[in-house]
This record gives sequence, C-alpha cells and structure tokens, in this order.
Amino acid sequence: MRAPVSLTMIVRDEADTLRPLLYSVRDHVEEICVVITSKEDDNSIAVCQDLADKWEVFTGCNYK
Repeated sequence: MRAPVSLTMIVRDEADTLRPLLYSVRDHVEEICVVITSKEDDNSIAVCQDLADKWEVFTGCNYK
C-alpha cells in the first residue's frame, strides 16, 4: 500500500547505500525526490535515474 506522501532526501556520497534504501521504500510512497550534493563522480546520479521520480544535483552548498 502506498502512502500519499513524498519521500524527500538530501544525499552526499551515498551511492552504496542509496540503491537499497530507495528499493526498500519504493512501494510505500507515492514519490521519491532526491537532492544530490556530492560530486558528479559519485554513482548517486545513476541510482536516482533508475529509482527516483525527481532528482537534482545541487553543489552550491559545498565548501570545497
């Protein structure tokens, strides 16, 4: 059963744990939205392309 809610996450360098997490909640929420704050060489973008409904890369908060 899907709850009428969106899961919204801000992630940074979490590609290894992101896929299993999104799989675990996919059937329980209406929508998954992810903001990725890590560098583009992190695999999080590919994971979000597969499993998130909406995703965006935002590096404006990075201090390095």
